Amino acid sequence: MRVTCSWLRLDLTGRARPLAVLALLVAVSAGTVLAAVAGARRADSALSRLQERSLAATAWVLSGDTPIDWTAVRALPSVEALETLTMSGLSLEGVPEQDEVFYLPAGTDLLRTVESPVVLRGRLSDPSRVDEAVVTSGFVDFFGKDIGDVLVPLRDDPDLSQSASPPVRRPWLPGRIRIVGVVRSPLLSDDANSHGQVVLTPALMSGFQRNERAPYIGALVRLRDASSALTQFRTDLARVSSATDVDVQPLAAETAQRRRVVTFEARFLLAFGAAAAAASLVLVGQAVTRYTAAGAARLRAVRALGLTRRQAMRAAAAAPTLAALAGTVAGAGIAVVASRWFPVGSASAYEPDPGVLPDWLVLGAGVVTVPTLVLAGSLAAAWLAWEATLADDPGRRSLVADRLTRLGAPVPVVVGARMALEGGRGSTAVPPRPALVGAVVGILGTVAALTFSAGISEAAGNARRFGQVFPLAALLGEQGQRSARADRLLHTIAADPDVAAVIESRIAVATAVTADRVPLTLYSLASVDRPAGIVVVQGRMAASPSEVVLGSESAAALRAAIGSRVVLDGGRGPSPMTVTGIGFLPESWQNGHASGGWVTATGFDALVDTFNAALAFVELRAGADPTTVRNRLNHSVVVREDRALSLEQGPPPHRIGELKRVRGLPLALSAFWPCSRSALWATRWPPRCVAAGAIWRCCGRWG
Repeated sequence: MRVTCSWLRLDLTGRARPLAVLALLVAVSAGTVLAAVAGARRADSALSRLQERSLAATAWVLSGDTPIDWTAVRALPSVEALETLTMSGLSLEGVPEQDEVFYLPAGTDLLRTVESPVVLRGRLSDPSRVDEAVVTSGFVDFFGKDIGDVLVPLRDDPDLSQSASPPVRRPWLPGRIRIVGVVRSPLLSDDANSHGQVVLTPALMSGFQRNERAPYIGALVRLRDASSALTQFRTDLARVSSATDVDVQPLAAETAQRRRVVTFEARFLLAFGAAAAAASLVLVGQAVTRYTAAGAARLRAVRALGLTRRQAMRAAAAAPTLAALAGTVAGAGIAVVASRWFPVGSASAYEPDPGVLPDWLVLGAGVVTVPTLVLAGSLAAAWLAWEATLADDPGRRSLVADRLTRLGAPVPVVVGARMALEGGRGSTAVPPRPALVGAVVGILGTVAALTFSAGISEAAGNARRFGQVFPLAALLGEQGQRSARADRLLHTIAADPDVAAVIESRIAVATAVTADRVPLTLYSLASVDRPAGIVVVQGRMAASPSEVVLGSESAAALRAAIGSRVVLDGGRGPSPMTVTGIGFLPESWQNGHASGGWVTATGFDALVDTFNAALAFVELRAGADPTTVRNRLNHSVVVREDRALSLEQGPPPHRIGELKRVRGLPLALSAFWPCSRSALWATRWPPRCVAAGAIWRCCGRWG
């Protein structure tokens, strides 16, 4: 021990700069790996931790035209809590209609017994006040309105303000609504395409009910046993409501999809951490080997004084291990600071404790593991260096370099081959094989990450990848009422040179006559002039009234495949339908791109006694700009027909937003290897020569 301490003092004073460089390299490498692993663990658990702290709702109950006795529904044995609410009938100044996502509850259960949120800042709103609201963090980020700022509700009905009818005045609305808190729960979390959400108070809902026709009502339900009570709840709901157009949307499916996305991101972060760890083993291993070999060569002079092999190994490994310990502690500090920005991607919307949150398990394991690995590597390098000094080994010669010499290869080729394939000896010794393997793996990993990133970027910019072939749509009617000018408008739009196809589709909710009573959002299909390019991935489009094309998620829920027969009830009695294809559907707030079903217009009439909405879906020709076509048609055609029939662009598919959140991860992975290699190259130069070396390398590469 005395020999080790004495040699350590000499190393710390005589070779302080290389030790500092080694400690810095370990700090950067360990900080990167620990931050990635801790971030992956935090991302993977974010949604679960948020659910544990929130009384999450089990399902949405979306009522149709049939009135529902919510008191009877609340009294069902499977219902733990229920809150009726609306998401329509109100607009806020400065918030575009397509970005409006607000909840107006009829009672005090929301935020208290259903979706009890984590309060990130501020407080919950007072249910008895009409001028208070809470928002999600996405609303703050997108609209720039935080605690203390005000929202201004519009007192004129925006749907009637540009029509021939006089606008509806709402003097009972408050002039200003103050934001008092920023909250987060499984429902009140901002997905990839969300621009934030607002939760208003029951007092404001009372004003609606006193002064106007009650707006569209649905309910959030929390069941006693979410995993097994949903089927019984659907059966009991059908019994007490006697309605076939009730859409019960289980939130478990959305939660499962969120968990899949978060798990993918967490695994990618783990892969990034593993790649960083592998690169660090090569980079730090080379530095440790070089330093230890140089120390062992210096210890050769002390051998005559009786220095043993064990003493030499301990002495040569002491300084690198101490530098690794200091660097690992610094790297753990870097990981703690970096936790301020984790989790990244989709998981950031579900994190109940944003900010600095150290993962002591990962940090503790890193502080123990990294110095231990450096100690083992140093001892091995010292042993090999000691053996080389005993044998006076000139170093292993490369057979490839010798062969090139005999073949008369140019001198630069031979010298380059020897530098790449021969390890050298003494202070310049370096293991060539790990360096070569590391370089090959790094290049392959960089190419794979860039290829993956390019694929994500392409999919994130192409809605057709998700079957969304209709960038424009117009509302033709609601609640069974269709505009008298709809037919003329459809043919006028279809005649536009940039329009490839137009279809009219009515939307309603039917129920599968099964034990689970799965609701199914149905779209009717009636082409105008030309058929549309609806994406059917298997089978074919429905052609007769008894055929249906299902989305893949709905087919899985109904356990159906091509050729299967499903029995649907849309209000006119059970009707057997044959599944002819699996395809994509327009994405809406009621269904995703892979849920719902296409039926013919005749089949829709045979199934459904009314419809919730009638829309015109517009497919454009390749290269046509949706905004330009919409503005031209709205200005030259729609205005003359009816302002209420204006064309609008729909939001991007939900999956595109998820892809945009994760496309930065492969770029980070691809950048780590060249950056770390550059950092190692820089450590080989004196500080005053780094800039000159960079210029020299650039001139050599490009000149």
